[in-house]
Order: sequence, then C-alpha cells, then structure tokens
Amino acid sequence: MYAIESTGKLSELVEIMKEASLNAFRMGQKSISKNDVAAALEKLRMTFDRTLTEAHKKKLLEINKCKEAREEGPDSVLTRELLFSLTAVEYEDEEGRWCEIDPLLRPLVEKWSQSP
Repeated sequence: MYAIESTGKLSELVEIMKEASLNAFRMGQKSISKNDVAAALEKLRMTFDRTLTEAHKKKLLEINKCKEAREEGPDSVLTRELLFSLTAVEYEDEEGRWCEIDPLLRPLVEKWSQSP
C-alpha cells in the first residue's frame, strides 16, 4: 500500500523511507513500523499542501474529476507545471490517454474539495 502511495517516483519513495527511518530511530525502535511510514506520508502531504498554490490545487481538483490535463490557453502553463512536478501524471495505453493526480495527494484532494 505505501509503495503505491509513493507513485513510483523514486525521490518520493526515498523521502518516505528516510522520514520513516528517522521516526523509528528517534523513538528508539529497531525497525520501521507502519505508524512511522504513515507519519512520513503525512509529512510529505503537508509539504505539498503548504507549497502548492491555490491555482495548482484547483487544477488538481479538475484533473482528479475529469482525468484530463491537456489544454490550450492560460491554464496550459499551470498544467505543464503540475505534469513536470509529477503531481499530475499522464498515462497512455491502447485505449487512449488519461491523467491522474499523484496518489499521495488523494487525501488532500478530498480536503481541498470540501474547502470553501
């Protein structure tokens, strides 16, 4: 489950492992627990929550809903920023192309969608 939440991005997986290891070490544990990993995931999520702009968050909500990121116009720069940062990821198979948000962000998307 936790590997899936790291989106397959090696840098995210390494960050999660580093934070979980540090959590375990600080608590005097000999191994990493699920709670350590969960805390590391939450810390990374909060970093995204603080650093993404309101425009980025709004665009991620749209992408999550429609599974599409390609567009022209003023939002195209915003979309490219999300795709380049891998907070939104485009996939393609024999059935076509679609876009998803970083699975790590799903709890945040739920939170953002409930915000006024």
